[in-house]
Order: sequence, then structure tokens, then C-alpha cells
Amino acid sequence: MLGTLERLERIGLTPRVWTELGGSLECRREERKGSLMRERRRFSAAFKQQVIGELMSGACSLAQLSRRHDVSSGLILYWKKRYEVGGMVEGPGSNEKQNVARIAELERMVGRLTMENELLKKAVEYTARRRKEFSSPITAKTLATSRGGAK
Repeated sequence: MLGTLERLERIGLTPRVWTELGGSLECRREERKGSLMRERRRFSAAFKQQVIGELMSGACSLAQLSRRHDVSSGLILYWKKRYEVGGMVEGPGSNEKQNVARIAELERMVGRLTMENELLKKAVEYTARRRKEFSSPITAKTLATSRGGAK
């Protein structure tokens, strides 16, 4: 275990708190000096399930888990609520899958409507051109044939 600590310190990790949880060594880094905001952390689904499992088994209280893992009690309760509703799933959820399907459907619709729009523009242009040709008092297509003039 001491070798692991030395290796982590050698690569630049300056530990604030070292805890041993289930045989795995966990390190929380110091906050950056000069930075007022804390870097956003992301927790894996396995870690969330471990914390929720400890809470639901009654092995630890909410406050103890919150202190040990340096996670707010509100976040742990949020994880617990999500776990009870639909479980913790890594990857895209069902709502995200529905959104992807909806986006694909809308993209197909946009393509179809674009093609219809182009076709209708060409039809309007053709109709206007034909109307202009036949609305002239001169029935010939060109003025050259009727330039004889009145004598």
C-alpha cells in the first residue's frame, strides 16, 4: 500500500484525504489554488450503486457516507431516488434513446419537405413564365415575326 501512495505522489497527485474502501484506495485531490470554484466531478454508476447499497443495508448512516465519500447528502438521496425509480444505468437512458429516434424522424421530415419546397418553387416559376408568354397581346413567341407594322 505504501508503494501505491508513493507512486501517486510521484506523478503529482497531492492527497488531501486517503481512504481505503473495499480494498481500493481512493484519493481526493486538493482544490486548485487560485480557483474559487471546485472542479465538477463525475461518478461512475458502480460507485453510485456502492454508496446506495451501503445506505440501504443500514451499515452506515447518510451523514457518515456523505463525510466518507465527500459527497453531499442531498446528492446521495437523489441517487437513491433514481435507483428506486428505474435503477442506475450507464450509457444512454430510455429517454435519450427516444430523443435520438425523434431527431432521426425529424431529419427525414426536413429532407422530404426541402425536396417538396424545391419542386413547388420550380412549379411556380414555370407557371409564371407560361402565364407571361400567353398574356402578351402578341400571340407569337417572339416579336420578330410580327414586326411588319401597320401601313
